[in-house]
Amino acid sequence: APFQCQEHPSGFWTIRRYGTVFCDGTGEQVHMFIVGGLACSMPITFLAICSWAIMVKLPRSLAQSDAHFLEACSFLIRRFRPGTEMFSVIFLVRNAMVAMTPLIFAKSGRLVTMSLLLYVNIMMVAFFKPWRFMVCNLLDMVLLMGMLVILDMGFVAARDTNENATMLIVM
Repeated sequence: APFQCQEHPSGFWTIRRYGTVFCDGTGEQVHMFIVGGLACSMPITFLAICSWAIMVKLPRSLAQSDAHFLEACSFLIRRFRPGTEMFSVIFLVRNAMVAMTPLIFAKSGRLVTMSLLLYVNIMMVAFFKPWRFMVCNLLDMVLLMGMLVILDMGFVAARDTNENATMLIVM
């Protein structure tokens, strides 16, 4: 909200949802910037902590037989086969990238990015089979194929007004 300003006939700029807060970079808007920045940094911080825990701390804890750490991080690693714990971080990164895909300007860019993410994901699941149970690997691949079929149907129906972006993607 603190970044969405609108101009009034009087010449003043206010925040769209909060008409009494001026967009002048002082006062309440600064507080909104700070709170918004902290809120936006929380997912990145979570991803960084999970990456550190899996890539750095987990091998040490396994070597030392640290049951307390393994229990504390079980929400990340218990669904995966031994040796494929890194997929918890890979899936977190994939989810973040899927969530960021709508930020791409061109429609064709969004479709291609989402397709690439899902195709890479299905190939990784098919090759590494990271889930603890084989039925979970199969279900993951079936669900990814279903999403890819829907996405590929969107390719056919999508009309992009930005020919330059479409040309770059095709090349």
